[in-house]
Parts: sequence; structure tokens; C-alpha cells
Amino acid sequence: MFWCSSVTVYLFSDVASVEQYIATYPVANALYNSFRPDWKILVQDFFLSKRTLPLTYDPFFKRIFNADTHPDRLSRLISSILGQEVTVTEILSNEDTLLKGSSLLIMDIVVRLANGSITTVEIQKLSAAFPAERMSCYSADLLLHQYEQVKNRLKKHFNYSAINKVYTIVIFENTDSETTDVPVYQAFHAEPVADKYLHHGKITFDTGLNLEFLQEFYLISLDVFREVGYAKDDKELTAWLSLLATNTYEDASLLCQKYPWMNEIFEEISEYIHNPEEVVRMFSEALKMMDDNMYQYMADQHMALVKEQQGKIDNLCILLIEQMKENKKSKEDAVKNLVAACDLSYDNAKELVDKNW
Repeated sequence: MFWCSSVTVYLFSDVASVEQYIATYPVANALYNSFRPDWKILVQDFFLSKRTLPLTYDPFFKRIFNADTHPDRLSRLISSILGQEVTVTEILSNEDTLLKGSSLLIMDIVVRLANGSITTVEIQKLSAAFPAERMSCYSADLLLHQYEQVKNRLKKHFNYSAINKVYTIVIFENTDSETTDVPVYQAFHAEPVADKYLHHGKITFDTGLNLEFLQEFYLISLDVFREVGYAKDDKELTAWLSLLATNTYEDASLLCQKYPWMNEIFEEISEYIHNPEEVVRMFSEALKMMDDNMYQYMADQHMALVKEQQGKIDNLCILLIEQMKENKKSKEDAVKNLVAACDLSYDNAKELVDKNW
């Protein structure tokens, strides 16, 4: 048995008893049998009370932080991150944004706050290439989308003061550059920020000029948060991040002791043991998102490698051009040499020579 105040979770005796239980639900059983072995273990561990539901996956997060049934939870989470009390008044669709195409986000929820501001909360489990560029685009997308809506609503009465702030919150599951193969994440572990898990950024000027821009960013390194011992302060942000970082029922029990209000959340999680069809469906949805995003991740990695290799080729070509100039060769000779040495088309070689001659 697992106890968290009034919460009791029945322990199946072994994997066989779990699978026998799931087998009594044909739809759940069919999905479960389609899972990879590692995902089957995640399901088994939940029913064996070894692990809680993984809240850093979209389907589980949106159930526990459902704004319709628990409007206070998402408001409190966002308030603790922004450092100001806010209220979520509306969940916005992220299907009709200006930017099209997939991202490396495993969770993405867009909300409107009571003061009119728009906030996106994202959890990134895979280490995307170009994270800063991606966040810039997400923020710009939300801002431009809001601009279009306000402009269409106010028409000739439109005024830029009607545009509200856009907050981009990204929670990174893993920023360890040794395991992500994305060197840019080294910044999260470099001095003097190595022990910081919350980073707040906005547009500033090096002269000290103070202007209030509409875009702000909050980045959270969940792995750094874990490293610093779940932070030993009593801030509400610590409580919410501890909830997201918790994997085992032992940790959940400790959280309930420290934050009694979490009993309600873990009681809700424990109730899913009586609904295997929903549990397996949520795992299936999360697995599909992981697979889809893995393909995008691999494509991004390939593009990053191509970009790096292209940079090396360009540098080599420029060096050859400089040598040709020093040897008083003609531009046409330089073009022919680039075609041969750098495997470029004639047009590309000529463009490079014209640019650097």
C-alpha cells in the first residue's frame, strides 16, 4: 500500500497481475501490447505503485492542471513562476497560430490571464537545437497573433497600448550538454548560473535606457532543480517544481507531508489505477508525441550538422579565394578552382567569388 494522508493505492503483486488486469479491458490491452518494452515498464510501475504518473508529459499534465476542473492549479503554478499573482481566465487554442509545423515540445498550453496578458507554458523533454531561436519565434508568434486579433477587433480605433504582454515559460527536462549532444545547453551549467534553475529575461539596453517591452521569458532547468536538492526553501515555486520532478511514490509521500495541499493532487492521480483504459490511452498519446518529436529532433540535428559543415566549406572557399587573389589569379580561375576543390556548382562558386573578391 502507498499512503499519502487519506490516499491509498492498491499494490498489484507482480507484473503478471498488472497485465492480467489490463487484459480485462480490450482497448487498453491492445494499446498496451503495442508499446515498446520501456513504455510497458512505465505503465507497470504505475500500477505496481513504484512510480506516479509522469506529469511532464502533455496528457498527464493537462489532466492534473485542467483549467475547467482545477482552475486554481494552473494559476498558482504560473503565479509562482512569474513572481506575481495572476489568474488564468481562458485556455487558448494553439492550433491557429501564425507559425505552422511541429516543434520539439511535449507539452504546450497557451492561456490568457485576467490582466489580458498571454502566457505559454511549455515542457521540453528533448533537447532541441537552436532553443533560443525557437523561443524567439514562439514569443513572436503569440505577439503577432494577438496583434492581428486586437487590430481586427478595434479596427480604426486600434492603439498599440491595447496589446498585452506575452510571457514564454519553458521548462527544460534536461539541459545537461553531456547527454543532450547540443552544446548550447552548456550555458545552463556554466558559472555564474550553474546552480540557478529559474532564469528570467527581457529586452534591455546596455545604456540603462528603461523601456517596457511586451515579451518576457522564463526558463526553468528541471534537472538543475533536482541537483540542488529540490531547493530547500518554502517558496510555492519549489512545491510545484517538486511535483513535476517527482517520479516515485516515496517522493510523493514526502511532498504530501511538506505540502498537505498536494494530497488532493496525488489522490486524483491514485484514482487512475481504477481506470486502466485512460491511463494506457494517455501513455499512448505521450508515446506518439515523443516519436513525432524525435523525428523532428533528428531533422534539426541533421540541419545543425549541415550548417556546421557548410560553415567549414565556406571558410575553406574564402581562404582559397584569398590565396588566388594573392597569386594574382583571375576571378574566373578562382571560380574554376572552387568548383573543383569545394564541390560547388559553377553558379554557387561564382556567387561566392563575387561576394569575397
